[in-house]
Amino acid sequence: MRQKETATFALTPSGPFSWEAACDVVAHFGPISRHWSGSGNPLRIAFPLDGSFAPVAVALRWDGTRLVGKIAGSQAIDAVASQVARLFSLDIDGTGFDELGRRDPALGRLISAFPGLRPVCFTSPYECAAWAILSQRISMRQAATTQGRLIERLGTRLEVDGGEAWAFPSPERLALLDELPGLAQLKAVRLRAVANAALEGLLGAERLRELGPVKGPESVRVIPGIGPFWASGIYLRGCGIADEFPDEPLSLAALGALHGLGDHPDRRTAAFYTDQYRPYGMWVSFLLRVAVNRGVIPGVAGREGEIRNAPTAQATTTASPRIRHGSSFRAGEAAAIAVGTAGRQEGASPGDALGAVTGMPKMLLRAEGVVALAAGAGLYLQLGGAPIAFVPLLFAVDVSMVGYLGGPRSGALIYNLVHNWAAGVAVLALAWWLGSPAIGLVGAILVAHTGMDRAAGYGLKYPTAFADTHLGRLGRARRPTQAPVTIRGS
Repeated sequence: MRQKETATFALTPSGPFSWEAACDVVAHFGPISRHWSGSGNPLRIAFPLDGSFAPVAVALRWDGTRLVGKIAGSQAIDAVASQVARLFSLDIDGTGFDELGRRDPALGRLISAFPGLRPVCFTSPYECAAWAILSQRISMRQAATTQGRLIERLGTRLEVDGGEAWAFPSPERLALLDELPGLAQLKAVRLRAVANAALEGLLGAERLRELGPVKGPESVRVIPGIGPFWASGIYLRGCGIADEFPDEPLSLAALGALHGLGDHPDRRTAAFYTDQYRPYGMWVSFLLRVAVNRGVIPGVAGREGEIRNAPTAQATTTASPRIRHGSSFRAGEAAAIAVGTAGRQEGASPGDALGAVTGMPKMLLRAEGVVALAAGAGLYLQLGGAPIAFVPLLFAVDVSMVGYLGGPRSGALIYNLVHNWAAGVAVLALAWWLGSPAIGLVGAILVAHTGMDRAAGYGLKYPTAFADTHLGRLGRARRPTQAPVTIRGS
């Protein structure tokens, strides 16, 4: 048994957070369910510390506004607090998460059903990699049982806040594993490989985060037994990544069930939704999986094997560990990926996955807009329109954006009915047919306004969000920011 607590820290969430929801996940998430003792006040958790792999334990309590922890086994308060923050996704600013529900009402209903839910991750990429080996070809319950035997033999028992907690074996101790009841010999060999990879620094959370969403998962594929699925899991759930929606069959099936798209949404349709979930793609995926397990999203739970083993799902998982946003790719990779936005070139906007025009065609469309603006203005003046009223009338057309008060779908429909060449030309044709200069002025304004929008890069709208247009996404997606961590030593 290791020493009792020596220090305390406090974490203050940025944005909604539910400690009750987090504890519920801990109680039901096999890899860390051993930490659940029936109460979240305190919740005792032990783990090897990032970098040194020294066993530490924390007793966590929610005081109403902060998560307060007592530490046993280490004086590295900052390091322990940071690892706990990552475990409960408290290192990410979540103030913008609820906004996703306003973009996607179906998702908004889930966010309302699980208020304050954030991803609960593995304690480290190292433990995630070990679980990946332990859980292969057996149920989660069996894997948790085997994990318990492994921890009992090679782990460390610590006492904190009047109770005990068991830390997963350090890599040095795991490397000594020979055999264990219920553990296949091949898994023992692969667990030793995980230990050696950790000792070599391959499973450091900061290293993987710095490598990014392509090189990070690829770098751990060198570990025997780690394929694309778990390489993605080590990066996403081991490092606490927020801004990636995983290209994983069950997450995609949950997305499909939420929006009536079937078990295997096609590549463009999946991107149609996941791009608007930035910068919280992983948070949405986690929410979807919890909603499936709780029966809030029906039709997926109990069919996991069927969904994973479908030919489309197998091709997708083999080809790519995630849905990528704005990453470079090798020639021919896009054709090999069944779901996601992997086909997008470096620097392209999320709207490109929705069919946005790029390159020279986009430049020509914008140039056409300049010509149309000039033609509309000239026609307006020729028909006797008052020059002083031209600019106010030009911007008055944007009253059509009132449709967005009813949501992105109705907004896009009304906006597109007004902001297209056919509308202006049809009004001009009607003016000619009736011989009405007044109606002609309306047509001229519509043509000029549409030209102005095209010239400025404002295209026809997709029903996902106001910023999604056929000329690309307006503005830049906001990256999740690191939330401030308040640490108090004792």
